[in-house]
Amino acid sequence: MPHPARMPPGARELDAVNGMVDPSASLATA
Repeated sequence: MPHPARMPPGARELDAVNGMVDPSASLATA
């Protein structure tokens, strides 16, 4: 997971939600 500062607004929350659905999703979206 990239640093929050490098993400667009809202990506941090979306990454958290995606992480709950599929832990590998947060790695794939890097």
